[in-house]
Amino acid sequence: MIRAPIEFIDPNFDEQRQTASVRAVLPNPHYNVGGEAHRLPHRVLAEGRVLVETPAVLAAPRSAVLDTGSGPVAYVDVGGRSYRQRALRLGRRGDGLVEILSDWPTANRS
Repeated sequence: MIRAPIEFIDPNFDEQRQTASVRAVLPNPHYNVGGEAHRLPHRVLAEGRVLVETPAVLAAPRSAVLDTGSGPVAYVDVGGRSYRQRALRLGRRGDGLVEILSDWPTANRS
């Protein structure tokens, strides 16, 4: 097994095959388990696994976040068929979810 950091991710995602091309830079020569050096052939293609570590975040569906013109808000269920408006500070946005960095009652908004 050879471990290497990914240097480039091709932004063109193949939806049918659920794949994307990446470039990893490997040292050459690479030393095998016995300590013998060997050269990797030029422009080798391989399949690999990518380990992605991301921290847990608070996220909400994009459809739950409304832009009121004075900033993003969401309505929080407070029970008894009542809802309270919360102003939000947003982070990263994906296709279906948006990261919530912080929220506060709209009345306390500065």
